[in-house]
Amino acid sequence: TSTEQINNFESTLHELNENSKQIVSYSYEMENSIFVILAKLEHILYKSRAYNSIMSLQPLLETLTPHQCRLGEWYDNEGRERFSKTASYSKITAPHKVVHDNANENLKFLESNAEESTLQNSQQIVDNFNRMEDASDELFTLLDKMLAESKS
Repeated sequence: TSTEQINNFESTLHELNENSKQIVSYSYEMENSIFVILAKLEHILYKSRAYNSIMSLQPLLETLTPHQCRLGEWYDNEGRERFSKTASYSKITAPHKVVHDNANENLKFLESNAEESTLQNSQQIVDNFNRMEDASDELFTLLDKMLAESKS
């Protein structure tokens, strides 16, 4: 009976170990999902500040490179650690750069005589924001793909 009890105990420990591994895996996947959601939220806030800067005629957003914003910092650090092995990870840089380039271009219109400059360049501003939004859509799609690829 001792052997049987030891075997049962060993079986229970093995099952507990497997369950623990599964919980760790689920937790890691959940963390990845949260990281992607936070990256998207930071990106939405960045775009919102770009729009608000033009609407208020005041620079409410600092001109940043794609590596200086929170999404870029995440991409270069935590994002790289978690997702660099996915096919979509490296594709993120192109649309992310387009977002920054177009937001930064619009912020230049606020540097001197903002009201006149934005009125004279209103079509360019709209075109820049349209390119920014198209790139943002692509970026979000790639973030979602990257997350799906990390589960494979």
